Amino acid sequence: MKKDYTKESLNMYEKKYLECIVINAKNMYLRKNKEIINNPNIILNENIKIDEENYFEEIEIKEQKNVKKDAFEKVLSNPDLYKLVKVLPKEEKEVLFYLFQEQKNISQIAVQESKNRRTIRKYKDSALAKIKESLEKENSGNEKRNI
Repeated sequence: MKKDYTKESLNMYEKKYLECIVINAKNMYLRKNKEIINNPNIILNENIKIDEENYFEEIEIKEQKNVKKDAFEKVLSNPDLYKLVKVLPKEEKEVLFYLFQEQKNISQIAVQESKNRRTIRKYKDSALAKIKESLEKENSGNEKRNI
């Protein structure tokens, strides 16, 4: 039977359970944002003034970049390559986009995406390996058919 919490208060066990949930959520948040919280350059009590025009321009630029990244697949002239890139995870597609469409290096992408260089390299290597493997499978299938 479900309890109607609008009429009844929480018992001791329910209060303890909720307290544990809140403490765990707090700890997870602090672990996740430890670098930001401990950054001495960020002043949390400072009022931040936002120039509305610049703010909306930045949002518009970000949206245009997202559209570019999504359209990256369509730029590919090889229909087989298009299919392979289309099924890649978002992170891997983005890295390929920045490397080959925007002509950025791994360090620049890492700074832009706020990620480690190793992570960016892992995305790149993984994406290229998947594409290579799929193309090799396709080519070996074609060779068998021709024999």
